[in-house]
Amino acid sequence: IPPGPKPKSFLGNSSDIPSEYEWIWFYRIARDYGKIVYFRIHGRPTIVLNSFDHARELMDKRGS
Repeated sequence: IPPGPKPKSFLGNSSDIPSEYEWIWFYRIARDYGKIVYFRIHGRPTIVLNSFDHARELMDKRGS
């Protein structure tokens, strides 16, 4: 599992994500934890790719 912020409650990190300017939060966690970040939203695992190259590799090479 990639690194990421620790969940604060059983809902995970959903209370950490602001309702406006979410990309600022994603930028900060990418800066702190790396280009691939794992966290939980409402108890569901979520992985965020903060790099175009990583996203393209995932979609092109592993998409089929």
